[in-house]
Amino acid sequence: MIQIPRDGEIALVDDDDLDRMIMSRVLGISNLENTVIDYPSAESFIDDLATRNESGHIGLSLVLMDVNMPGMSGLEALEHIRSVLGLIDLPIIVMLTSSEAGADMEKATQLGAHGYLAKQSGIDKFVGVIDEEFVNV
Repeated sequence: MIQIPRDGEIALVDDDDLDRMIMSRVLGISNLENTVIDYPSAESFIDDLATRNESGHIGLSLVLMDVNMPGMSGLEALEHIRSVLGLIDLPIIVMLTSSEAGADMEKATQLGAHGYLAKQSGIDKFVGVIDEEFVNV
């Protein structure tokens, strides 16, 4: 189980509006109490993260990011976060995808993802997975 500080936000990065809406709902009814902010692209998240980094206050407890996005993929964003922005200790990055491809899981781990979570079908099942994997501290 991964411990998520209550005092930070959860960033949800996914290009699919419906997926972001569903994930926001899942997080809202899960045991996590954090505020959720969403980003429609990796680029918009990277821009905001760079601004947060410059201010000296990241303010994130968890980042949930889709792997497959147009433009910058989740894996490319993760690499940028770790190498260009230098945020090696960004609290947690969990890659989301509808694919459980072993190559994606391996690449995410190599790039510094703290975990890999496959999208689930059904809100109740997804809430159960979130509540099993994450707990607020």
